[in-house]
Amino acid sequence: MAPPHIVDSAGYVECARSLLAGYGCQVRTFTGLSRQLWQPLTIWPPGFPVLIAIVSSLSGVAPPEAGVLISLASAAVALSVIWGIGQMLLPRPVAFTATLATALMPRLLAGNVCMSDALYLALSISAIACLLRGSRLPLQTKYVRWLFFSGLLTGLAWSVRYVGIALMASAGRSWRSPGRGSPAAPSGPC
Repeated sequence: MAPPHIVDSAGYVECARSLLAGYGCQVRTFTGLSRQLWQPLTIWPPGFPVLIAIVSSLSGVAPPEAGVLISLASAAVALSVIWGIGQMLLPRPVAFTATLATALMPRLLAGNVCMSDALYLALSISAIACLLRGSRLPLQTKYVRWLFFSGLLTGLAWSVRYVGIALMASAGRSWRSPGRGSPAAPSGPC
């Protein structure tokens, strides 16, 4: 039985099917009134449909189920990384509360719908974890490796959701912290 679809997940699945058929990143028109039946994917970045197509072709499951599997696996990764960051920065009860609050988010609870939310969360929180890990190393060590992985994960997050561009800007800003050869960060809430 196919998982339920909402407009976004139906678009992701259609694009993945188009990729598997060799037509590229295309989706059906949403209104059904257009003379053109298929149109290039422009409303979402192509990362999630591409991953759905890859998982579907490698595992043999249909694209809707592949999207759900990706969402569930991504939610598990995101929760484990949040728990790890919480363990590193917070007291254990606070880390547990933060992880539990994330686990109870409505998009993570709706695991039977293939949406890019969990994948974006997993990629972006992993990028932040890499920045945190790298920022704790002395300048003489290979902290550049963590910066590279953070940049790679941030770029992948952007390929899944366009809001990832804000993560790129904030990640770059946070790396230019005192002690890294940049001017002192301004004081205040921002």
